[in-house]
Amino acid sequence: MTLENVRSSEGKLLVALHNNAETYATDSDFASDGFQAYAWQVVEPRSPETRLHFADIPAGRYAVSGFHDENGDRRLNRQIFPLTGMPSEPYVISNNGVLMFGKVRFEDALFEIREPRTEIRISVAQHLERLRDALLKEREENSVEPSQIH
Repeated sequence: MTLENVRSSEGKLLVALHNNAETYATDSDFASDGFQAYAWQVVEPRSPETRLHFADIPAGRYAVSGFHDENGDRRLNRQIFPLTGMPSEPYVISNNGVLMFGKVRFEDALFEIREPRTEIRISVAQHLERLRDALLKEREENSVEPSQIH
C-alpha cells in the first residue's frame, strides 16, 4: 500500500484494514480499549509517499481507513470552528473517499485484495482539499454543454 501526498514526517500514520462494517465504523480512536480492525499499523510518515505492507491477508473485500496523527493522541481530531466535526488532521480512506459529517460508507470504501499480491494507492488528504476536489469532480460530471441545451 502506498500513501500519497504525505506532507510531513512529523507524528505517526495510523492505518487500519477492515473486513467488516462494524470495526470500520469505530476506528477513529486507536487509543480506545475497544479499538478493533482486521489488521493495523502505526508507522513513521515519509513525505511525499509512505509505503506499508500488510502480510498474509487472504483474498477478499476490505476497506482501509486511517489518519496522520500529528499530535500523538492516537485519535482523529476534529474541528470545532468553522466546520464543526470535520477532520482537522489529514486522513486516509480507501477509494479516496471524502469524510463529511460522518464516515464514508463501508461499501464505498471497499476494494478487492487478490492473491498473491495487491497494490493500492491512497491519497492522504486534508479535509477541505478533498472536499473541494470532490465538488469540482461532481460539477464536471454534471455540467451541461451549451450544445445540449434545446
